[in-house]
Amino acid sequence: LRSLAPDVPEDLERLVARLMQKEPAQRFASAAELVREFDRIRAQTGSVPAGAAPPRRRGGWAAIAALVILAIGAWWMFGRETQTSLHETAPNPPIARGANTTRDPVASNEPTSTEPTPGDNAPAQDEEGALQLFEANARVALLEVTSREMTPEALRDELRALAVKFRGTTAAAEAGDRAEALAAQIVESTVKHEQRQAAIEEISTRLRAAAALERRPPNPAASFAALAAVAGQQALEGDSDFSAAKRSIEHAIVQAAAGYAKSEMAKAQTAHERGAFDEAESTLVALLPVFDLPDFPMGHGPPGVDDLFELSRRARERLKNLEFARANHQSERAREDSLKVARAQGGPAGLEHELATLDFQGARQRLSSIAPSLGSPEAQTFVKNLLSDIERGEAVLATLGREFSAGGWRRRSFNDPRERRAATRNAVGADSGGILYEGEGGAVERLPWSAFGGSTKELSKLFFERCTRAYTPDEESAISGLVRITAVVEALRVVGKMLDPARRSNFTDVNAKELSECFAAAREWAKSGPPADALARERGAAEVLGEALVKSTTGAYSAAVAGVERLLRDHEDTLFVRLLSDGTPALADTGSSAATEEKSAPAGDPPR
Repeated sequence: LRSLAPDVPEDLERLVARLMQKEPAQRFASAAELVREFDRIRAQTGSVPAGAAPPRRRGGWAAIAALVILAIGAWWMFGRETQTSLHETAPNPPIARGANTTRDPVASNEPTSTEPTPGDNAPAQDEEGALQLFEANARVALLEVTSREMTPEALRDELRALAVKFRGTTAAAEAGDRAEALAAQIVESTVKHEQRQAAIEEISTRLRAAAALERRPPNPAASFAALAAVAGQQALEGDSDFSAAKRSIEHAIVQAAAGYAKSEMAKAQTAHERGAFDEAESTLVALLPVFDLPDFPMGHGPPGVDDLFELSRRARERLKNLEFARANHQSERAREDSLKVARAQGGPAGLEHELATLDFQGARQRLSSIAPSLGSPEAQTFVKNLLSDIERGEAVLATLGREFSAGGWRRRSFNDPRERRAATRNAVGADSGGILYEGEGGAVERLPWSAFGGSTKELSKLFFERCTRAYTPDEESAISGLVRITAVVEALRVVGKMLDPARRSNFTDVNAKELSECFAAAREWAKSGPPADALARERGAAEVLGEALVKSTTGAYSAAVAGVERLLRDHEDTLFVRLLSDGTPALADTGSSAATEEKSAPAGDPPR
């Protein structure tokens, strides 16, 4: 049939072929069965929607119906000829009990019976017992088929097979009816299932778009809110397939957030380990919105949400402990940098000597070499400020030389700091390297600026009321820094004898007063502001150490140790304390046995 009409459905082609079968058992048992099969094909192909009239279209069901009528007509003509020939050759069929043997329905023009005839397996009609047994077997077979657990499709096929096997029985007719009703239900169920799956796929597509799974950084709160706003999903609530699809999307939201969170927390940890605490903090703070989730009903959260809650807890805990870790790290780095600075100073013969002799170039090179390796703010600030004082001190001495050449010196006499007794000289010139003065016999000699580095008093006098003009604020600050450095070096010489392990020296109140007076001249220049603050810290450090050394001399070792500990705790960033260190780490437990030492150590012994 499809070779003549390609648009004809395959099921209809099979229906026509079944109508044209030569054997009656292979054709439809009744017109009602034919109609049901025809309606099923129409419903399956969607030719007539439920509740609508059949569409009028060319080449549609009208043509198909015509083909069916032609096929039935062909069968009728072919079937009559076949039946006639068979009647002539076949023996007389068995006559059922009660049948009228004297009348021919065809010859008498009476309507033929519409009752189905028994199938190939049915016994002869005159065998009443056999017919009853055949009917009983059919009924048993129907009960057996309908009692088994099987899919609707399998049950339909079993019922159809039973209807063919026991054709002519009431059980077969019932099986056929039930098979076709089940077939119609299967078709209806299939259509509904396909429609439901299409609806699920359509809404799932919109849910995935609303979830914005590719968004970076993820925003689970916005994604879940967008999911809830997708229309049409209420009609599918309770559908297991839809629920599974939606939970899969919710799980993907949680997984995307968890994966991003793990990556960002790893970045924060890496920054933490290398000491970049600001970077670690900003990374964790930016991560917190990822953990803002809606309140899910107990036990109804999306899969994986508990892992995301745990990541949230860990991230907030790290952020909370970050400040403590930062303080510990900075403290450790400050200690390491203090040792670096102390080792780079080179002891009394290193930076201390360069400052004492105003060897600006040597001091600048030494400090510049260690500056890049320092990581703590304290050490960086110390080196930066000391380099600034050195550079500005060198510049202000050069300015003093230029002022002389320009005739800007108010007085030309000065004290020679190299002499034990005050020796006044008369300057005849000055430049960036020092002063030219009249020597013995009228010869001109040079006194380098470095000669003033060992004496705070004489260095201060060199600048005091020297020029005819007033110093600028920057020049006064530079003079203050230079005099302060000299005062620190001079103070170190005062306490040096007590810190020499090869000498047994005492430190008295007179020495403590001398130590404090080293900073007196510097106070004339550091009147206020940062210079005064810097000088106060240096002087305070020297006085704390002087008091500790006096306590040590009198045998109050516990008080001496406490003073040194206070010196290291409160004044460790001063030039005075840093120049005292040789870079060796301090003892771990300085005061653990201080009280015992105070009781048992002989008077006059130096502190350990």
